[in-house]
Amino acid sequence: MIKSTLQMIRFEFRQVTRLFPNIFFSVVFPLLLLLVFGSLYGNNPNKIFYGYGSVDILTPSYIGNIIAVNSLNNLPLSISFYREIKVLKRYRATPINPVQLLISQFIVYFILSIVSSIILISISHLTFGLRFEGNIFLFALYFILSSISMSSIGLLISSLTSSSKICIAFSNIVYFPMIFLSGASFATELMPEGMMEISAFVPLTYCVNLLKSAWLGLPLANILYSILILIGITILSIAISTITFKWD
Repeated sequence: MIKSTLQMIRFEFRQVTRLFPNIFFSVVFPLLLLLVFGSLYGNNPNKIFYGYGSVDILTPSYIGNIIAVNSLNNLPLSISFYREIKVLKRYRATPINPVQLLISQFIVYFILSIVSSIILISISHLTFGLRFEGNIFLFALYFILSSISMSSIGLLISSLTSSSKICIAFSNIVYFPMIFLSGASFATELMPEGMMEISAFVPLTYCVNLLKSAWLGLPLANILYSILILIGITILSIAISTITFKWD
């Protein structure tokens, strides 16, 4: 089972990296945001950003954006497409467990998120002198938790939609408000108070906050609450998906 899953991961990764939209929104789009806002605001220490520069704050936020696009857009669309062309149904008639396909999809987009994040961090450091003053182990832990939590929402989206076209529409409805209200595109420190209150209802907000706190070593109020929120979202999304998911 492990060997077949690894083979599926290699195959899926080749397929995913050949699709231009996947590479653009996962790799290029966050870099464009970084270059635009980094050029506008620079990376000089600022009281608004707790004494850090805008790039220091925005880089971990854009990593949240990377996780979101792979988990909320690419993952559910891929699953929905496979269902639509009857791939999931065919796997059920083979010795390969179709759950392996879902696992391999998650791992592929998780790896893509890691690679995209490394590229973003490297460009941030080389171009704007990005600083890291946090805890690498906590950051890795929050990265994994955020990926699992957002992917569970992506799985839920794919389980509630009947076609890839509907899945795309539904994914965009979920994805775009999330990245604009959570701080994954614009720093929450610059948001009006009303928008900050709304962001408390956006799951991705808790991912961005955790990633920023671990990256900069900032004390995050109610950190346990943020972690529990993401765990709760994961459990609820998987539970609903288990009931509503269709293989064909």
